[in-house]
Amino acid sequence: MLLKSVVVSSLKIPDKDYGYVDDIGCSVFNLTGKEVEEKEQNLLNCIQLNLTEIKSLERRTIGQSLNEIWKQERKFRLKALNFG
Repeated sequence: MLLKSVVVSSLKIPDKDYGYVDDIGCSVFNLTGKEVEEKEQNLLNCIQLNLTEIKSLERRTIGQSLNEIWKQERKFRLKALNFG
């Protein structure tokens, strides 16, 4: 059975962005490829919106950073900031 290690490090030196890995409680998760794919699909299903939901969210989040709904929804969206 193929196992994939997901986000794991036991670095004892500070990471340039996040500090010591041990300080934030990172640990190893040994998951099968199928388990990783299932978790990925579950996450995508949770954040996927249909056109009606998109239009509703757009109307409810006018004002962006001044809007609490926008702040909450933004946490679950992919943004350029996530990639460097």
